[in-house]
Amino acid sequence: MMNYYTLIESLIGRIELSNQEIQKYENYKKGREGEDKFISILKSINHVEYIYNLQLKNNQYYQYDFIVITDKVIYQFEIKNYYGAYEFKDGNLIGQNGFIIKYPSAQLERNEYYLEHIITKLNIQRIVKSYLVFTNDKFTLSGDTNDDIFILPTQIKKINQLIQNNDPQNNYLIKTTLQTLHDPFEDEFNQYPIYKFENVKPGIRCTYCMNIIERSLENKQKMITCHNCYTTLSRKELILKTLEELLCIKGAPFTMREARKWCNGVHRNTLLYIMKGHFKVKLKNKTKVYYK
Repeated sequence: MMNYYTLIESLIGRIELSNQEIQKYENYKKGREGEDKFISILKSINHVEYIYNLQLKNNQYYQYDFIVITDKVIYQFEIKNYYGAYEFKDGNLIGQNGFIIKYPSAQLERNEYYLEHIITKLNIQRIVKSYLVFTNDKFTLSGDTNDDIFILPTQIKKINQLIQNNDPQNNYLIKTTLQTLHDPFEDEFNQYPIYKFENVKPGIRCTYCMNIIERSLENKQKMITCHNCYTTLSRKELILKTLEELLCIKGAPFTMREARKWCNGVHRNTLLYIMKGHFKVKLKNKTKVYYK
């Protein structure tokens, strides 16, 4: 599903973006890395029931990184991918360079209050507990770290001990009930860049350094080396990623001619083979177009 950050990522290196747009994307990417790490932790636990990125509205906006449903407790986990040395003092996180993150627990407490309201209204027999989880191994915290809302990188194994799922049927029912309340709002606050599709630079782009790979990919070699960062990447994965970016940027199904232009002239038979099972096809004005 295309959203603001997917579009910005697809446009990097293809049009000129503002510093604000790039910085916003980098912050999102950093946060997403921490969330992906937490997802891998949850997936290592048997039969865990969780909701990722639950968004609720009620005159105000509430966003939950992770809701985990267990036998007696519904946990709210807010993920922080901060790195470096911090001190917890007077309710603030203070970095070595003097950078201050004010009252990091404020949003957690606000979200917990509303979640408690929801589960009481739904007559769900669970209590709510909330944690700030720091996932970056390069993050350290000093000061009054006895606050039991913190889970530091060295305490990540604590999550396995918290999650008990001996009532999977009921926990699953609670999860699906909460999911029906999901009301996405995040994109409402994003100002999308204005561009003309015909002015966007086509071509296969390195997924590591984000630069366009100028060389032809007509040969049949399975791996491609980026001439900018010298990273070796799968030719098939590069082509699929490029076609996804084409679809995202165009905002409509693409033609085979457009696919070949964006994929550095790769033969249509090769593209058809790679797209099989990944893209759908339909006729539009007697021309085949591809979409997801």
